[in-house]
Amino acid sequence: LEGAFPALHEQAQFLAEQRLDKEVKRQGVAAEVESLIAREPTLLALGVEEMADRLGLHPRTLQRRLKDEGDTYLHVQARMRHRLACQWLKEGRLTIDDISTRLGFSDRRAFTAAFKRWEGVTPSAWRDRGH
Repeated sequence: LEGAFPALHEQAQFLAEQRLDKEVKRQGVAAEVESLIAREPTLLALGVEEMADRLGLHPRTLQRRLKDEGDTYLHVQARMRHRLACQWLKEGRLTIDDISTRLGFSDRRAFTAAFKRWEGVTPSAWRDRGH
């Protein structure tokens, strides 16, 4: 972007650095929760109390540490549901109903509604586009 638009370059650099800062922050307890869920997706069904117990923390401590990182347990769960949904849709081995169940949604419609919020299209349309 360097060249005729130095102000645009500066703005783009600033936005990129902001985004990188957010990613770097995810090396605390949020990253630990994400790592646990990535290894064992059934943990998505756990509430904050059970997850805190799994990490050897008091629930308030887990919530406070996540808050210090600018996060919440519900946001971590949603982020991991989104990430795993995209991963499983790309792999193509699971049906959309199976993905919905594995992610802990009450039914396929609830999963489809959440996925549309995340990606702007239904899971089947997203998969059909070859992501």
